[in-house]
Amino acid sequence: LNRLVNLLNTMEGSGGISGTAMDTSALPVTVHQARITLPGEGVKFFAGERGSAEKLTWLQHERLYQCIFSGQKEQTQEALRAITEKVSYANSRTVYYNVLFILQSAASELGLSLPEEKYEYQELKLPQENMQELFTLSDCIYTQLQQRHDRQQDEEVETIVRYVTDHAFTAEICAATAAQHFCVTEKHIYDAVRQKTQKSLNKYLLDLRMKKAAELLCSTQTAIAQVGEQCGYVNLSTFYKAFKLYYGVAPGVFRKGDPAEDAEKPDGN
Repeated sequence: LNRLVNLLNTMEGSGGISGTAMDTSALPVTVHQARITLPGEGVKFFAGERGSAEKLTWLQHERLYQCIFSGQKEQTQEALRAITEKVSYANSRTVYYNVLFILQSAASELGLSLPEEKYEYQELKLPQENMQELFTLSDCIYTQLQQRHDRQQDEEVETIVRYVTDHAFTAEICAATAAQHFCVTEKHIYDAVRQKTQKSLNKYLLDLRMKKAAELLCSTQTAIAQVGEQCGYVNLSTFYKAFKLYYGVAPGVFRKGDPAEDAEKPDGN
């Protein structure tokens, strides 16, 4: 790594690198800058004896790097195979360290934590056995990327369902208004609510509204029209119809009967 730092430092001012890499902590950023200045020159960070090893082409380097950043696992594997499948004893060590550095640099820029074990080229192993370690490292990168994606997706679903829940008793809430709020499609809203609640958006809203309506009818003397308004129904007849379909009786009958028992046994429609 020290040799690499020194190499990059000597390139400052001649190829567009904006700063000197004083230690390995600054390496990923410096390498990202350096690789942009090397078209046609190849990438030969770990070359051993000068001129003795084959270097990666600019296209191979850039394709592998961009595949990782675009989250394309299959394409990354293909790029790795294209680089490593033809290695020989003469160039395998150089190719190994070039690809290793690309993977580690990309992972660092993506904010991923790779295994702490030290990766070293094993001279006693066949070239392809050493190359397999690079595929394992690539799998580790994509496992972490998938885990990050899943966490972000879960957080997004939680946020959408929380918004729907908080606005459930307003007349304006619907897939269209929620989609506009989050700048997503209506289908995205429907899918998020179903993923989190195992219910359709309409069924989820209906359950929340009917539960609140039953509680208000049981515990207060609020007029039925006001109960409907507090549950998100502007039109009284719409509230009556929805309530009767849900509980099997009209709101007034529900209030006079045994609401606690009835409220626990809705018809589920």
